[in-house]
Amino acid sequence: MAFVPFPETYAEILKEALESKSDIFSPKIRAIVELTADTSSNGACGFNSFAFKNLESVKEAQEIVFKGKYEDFLSAVGRAKYDEFENKILSSEEFKRDWTLIKSLYPKETCVKGKLRRRLLNERAWTLDGGVSFNTQQSEFEAIFELFCWKYYLWAMDGDKPYIMKPSVNITPLGTQIFIPGYISYDAKRDFNHGKISRLHKAKGVQKQGLAFTESRTRLAALKKLALEAESEGRKNKLKGDKLLDFIARAIGRPDMDFRSIRKLLER
Repeated sequence: MAFVPFPETYAEILKEALESKSDIFSPKIRAIVELTADTSSNGACGFNSFAFKNLESVKEAQEIVFKGKYEDFLSAVGRAKYDEFENKILSSEEFKRDWTLIKSLYPKETCVKGKLRRRLLNERAWTLDGGVSFNTQQSEFEAIFELFCWKYYLWAMDGDKPYIMKPSVNITPLGTQIFIPGYISYDAKRDFNHGKISRLHKAKGVQKQGLAFTESRTRLAALKKLALEAESEGRKNKLKGDKLLDFIARAIGRPDMDFRSIRKLLER
């Protein structure tokens, strides 16, 4: 998603404010409007953006997430590592013994339809709640199941079928998140399909960075400023069309610059 999570909630709040026909807006409405009102720079909002530059890459990635096919982001080497670990789990007598123990101790909690999931991982190392608890039968089971999933790198069980944590790539409102499970002997150059990951990350429209690119953009910004000032002066002198563009080219010290490039400089 390009916007913050649950954008429909923000939209509903704004819709209610518009339908109220009140001249006085609450602090939340003023804050939302003020923070998102400036859309003059091609969909930009501050340093972030309302829209993706390459929506197809995002759609493809979301389809992968929906199907749970994160291995599509792996190279052949990375997939082999995942397959090796999956086979190791499926053939592990210790894993089967542990799961049988948990089912015998918590028959009601483990007898569910569909996937039995552990708690979600928090962003970075944050702890947003009180952690595990043994105060109730349900919380006790959740704590034990959390330990079981940690022991075998799982995110869920479906009956007796384990769902192993996969190396994964997700695009979020704040960037691209790459998760590497602890059982992977990570090789930066060989494990991931970096072309696919790069296309997904660039969908946010981030520009190339580095000293050379920064210096180039700084020079371009200065030239653009001069061009806009020259345009304003030229229009005051009633110049139009090619005469105006020629005036701007000479004013910025680029008399040989083609008019197409001049027009690009004038884009706001």
